Amino acid sequence: MKILALDYDGVIADSQLECLAVGFNAYLRLNKNTKLFNKERFTFGNFNKLIKNTQKSKIFGTNSAGNKKIVNEYKRLRPYVVDAFCYYVMLRIIENNIRIKNQNEYNKIRNKLINCYHKYVNYFYNERYAFQKNYGRYLKFISPYNITNSIKKLSKKYIITIATNNNEKSIKGFLKKNKIPVRAIADSSISTNKVKQIEFIKNSYNAEFSDIYFVDDQVSHFPEIIKLGVNCFLATWGYNNKEQRKMAKRIGVGLLSEKDFYKKLVINK
Repeated sequence: MKILALDYDGVIADSQLECLAVGFNAYLRLNKNTKLFNKERFTFGNFNKLIKNTQKSKIFGTNSAGNKKIVNEYKRLRPYVVDAFCYYVMLRIIENNIRIKNQNEYNKIRNKLINCYHKYVNYFYNERYAFQKNYGRYLKFISPYNITNSIKKLSKKYIITIATNNNEKSIKGFLKKNKIPVRAIADSSISTNKVKQIEFIKNSYNAEFSDIYFVDDQVSHFPEIIKLGVNCFLATWGYNNKEQRKMAKRIGVGLLSEKDFYKKLVINK
């Protein structure tokens, strides 16, 4: 039987606003004088207000909207994220009104900020765990993409697995709530390297790399994985942009939309 290995964030779950709330709360602990979101920590009670607020702000110029503009710029930068530290990098970019056009420009800014990597990442996960203490309300921060029914149908033909840099504890409740039939999860406790995660899944089922169909929204993971003989697909509904989709096509990665997700995977099966 073939194996379908799905990334979680940006493929199954739209968690970008959850990451913004968690990421900003962690950012605030290192930047108490920030002008973003009026220095107001995200809570369950104020989440929608902060996300949708359109009061005038000096960020992006005097004529631009406030929080809504920040959220939109955050979403534009989201395809450059590779780990939790990137939320600090993005917020610094937004606060300093730096215009980023590609991954190289983003990486230069990230490298300049790397000294606070460990402190910020620790704050990030502490903030996430604090939200998760009320898991029912926490799940309202996260929305399923329109592929859940397709995954259920594909479970009759594939072993459904997850390869994610998130952690199993954080995602199991979401998978259960949306009745997604996952049989194995390779998470950050296995490795934060997607190659290692795919190898774990392969070895768990005594499979060949060619038996695995891997769907991710991050192009950076594909070059090494496709060399293994894994069938690779980019989730174009996730956190990627036009430049990254072109890059995926150049290296032989198939492009999927929510609409053709089931059809293409059944054909390739």
